[in-house]
Amino acid sequence: MWIERFGSAGMTEQLHRKTYRVDLLWQLPREVEFLQQLAGYNGFPRAKGWDEGAVWMTHCGRSVKEAVKGGLSVKQVEDQLAVLLFTLVREGIRHRDITANNLLWHPEKGLYLIDFGWSTWADEKDTPTPVPHV
Repeated sequence: MWIERFGSAGMTEQLHRKTYRVDLLWQLPREVEFLQQLAGYNGFPRAKGWDEGAVWMTHCGRSVKEAVKGGLSVKQVEDQLAVLLFTLVREGIRHRDITANNLLWHPEKGLYLIDFGWSTWADEKDTPTPVPHV
């Protein structure tokens, strides 16, 4: 378990606590591992720590669906998503759950890709396959 000090130089960050179902707890350390790998890039949450069944990460904005309804250009989302996907390929990460629900929009920082619970390394074999949401 680790929790990073929140904020620096008098500034604070808004954090989000993502909890895991008991049958999916195995995903927690993996999600933190992928987020740490992507920490140097824009467009991915920063893992700030984890504890009993939850990971703490930076809050990244609102649903991209809401942002598009509010006037955000779909082309802008597509362009930024292409950059994020290129980053994943370069880092050897397969996300495996890219949906509109896993895209957030921050008005100043742009598009974020979240939820790395089902992610794998590109060269990884014999990994669980996500079950479609019903």
